[in-house]
Amino acid sequence: MPRVFAVFITHTHERIARSVMSMACQTLRPDGIVVSCDGDRPSIRAEIQRACGKLDRPVLLVTRAHTGEARPAQTRNNGVRALVEHTGVEDDDRLVFFDGDCMAAPDVLEIHSRALDTHHLCLGWRVELTERQTRTLTDEAALAGTIASLPTPEQQAELDKAARSHGRRALLRMLSLTKPHKPQVLGANFGVRGWVYRAVNGMDETFTGWGMEDDDFGRRVYALGGQPALRLRSCVVLHQHHPTRARGKWKLNKQAPRIDHAFEVACRHGLESPLAQPTPHAELVAPAARTAGAIAPTAPATARVG
Repeated sequence: MPRVFAVFITHTHERIARSVMSMACQTLRPDGIVVSCDGDRPSIRAEIQRACGKLDRPVLLVTRAHTGEARPAQTRNNGVRALVEHTGVEDDDRLVFFDGDCMAAPDVLEIHSRALDTHHLCLGWRVELTERQTRTLTDEAALAGTIASLPTPEQQAELDKAARSHGRRALLRMLSLTKPHKPQVLGANFGVRGWVYRAVNGMDETFTGWGMEDDDFGRRVYALGGQPALRLRSCVVLHQHHPTRARGKWKLNKQAPRIDHAFEVACRHGLESPLAQPTPHAELVAPAARTAGAIAPTAPATARVG
């Protein structure tokens, strides 16, 4: 049976604990939970320790000193590299990625896993919680997956709009009439088979700052021949409201022009050939009653999936 691993990325201690706690209510229990951090502040570990206590299970925490710019692509790769070192990742295992400010609905892992039985990539979506909705969240609700009155009619309409758009793009892709990264991958909620992640060399670490690394990942998986499963309406995460560093309009992102340029299926600086960075540190953080164990710093340049 293929295993399912949940990989969260974050750069802050804020909101990560409840996002991780949402793994407690999954209808398909994850075989491992990884939190990979674009930073190494002690407050991040403290929140993961708190989440472990609620989950009553360990979390593989990956940290490294912040480099002065956001590196979400490298942070995802760091999480996978640590997972490879800790437990291994087989070709048919499922890697399901979330942003650290997103709580997963109870059936998200199961939906991703089932879709990946027949597809290479599974695309979910997210509901943008309002500030008021976010203030009502509790640890208990995150653990049980019982968030009242969600989604609202307005939020459901946005979800339906995204699903229709992705459906059109998938049809156009079959006719070779859409951009190479469509239907787009949302970094906050997507799943992929282990061998596919390895075949494209993971995320392209030359994408820095906010966004575009997920669009680039999608176009390389599609160029590989990957087929996406669209599960936007049923496979959702809840994005906790906070001031955002989002790019605004897609085309205004400084990296947007790169998406239309020629590219290689396996990126040059990715999973097995990373950009230089401070040495990542991986640690198995356990509930307080158990003993946490340090894992040797990962060796990104030699780590392999499978």
